[in-house]
Amino acid sequence: YNTNFEEWYEYYHLQWDAELLKHNLFKELKVSKELHLKNYDYNSDTQKLQVVTIPDTCFIIIEGVFLQRREWRRFYDYMIYLDCPKIKRFKRESDETQKNIEKFEKRYWRAEDYYMEIVSPKEQADLVIQN
Repeated sequence: YNTNFEEWYEYYHLQWDAELLKHNLFKELKVSKELHLKNYDYNSDTQKLQVVTIPDTCFIIIEGVFLQRREWRRFYDYMIYLDCPKIKRFKRESDETQKNIEKFEKRYWRAEDYYMEIVSPKEQADLVIQN
């Protein structure tokens, strides 16, 4: 990111364009038949426009980290929180990824701790599943 912020801050605040996702994804899901979203292409390190058609009748599941951010929380009809300890999740990573635990400690887990503190996603979920 080339900022002077700590890694966790960059990951939480700069990884996603929260406002763009709010307007182009979450707000549009219930009112549009077609979404125009940028999709990251890992091989070329570029973003490409992707058009997604939404069927008349469908069930949409959105999964990922930080989903209950204040910018997005109100758009969900039902929230399931999967509660799984960090170390258990970490052991599911590839052997190669596990060699860089420092990245998890500095970036991912510190951002997650921040999210848990300011958002309290477990307490706000409609259903909590222990994993």
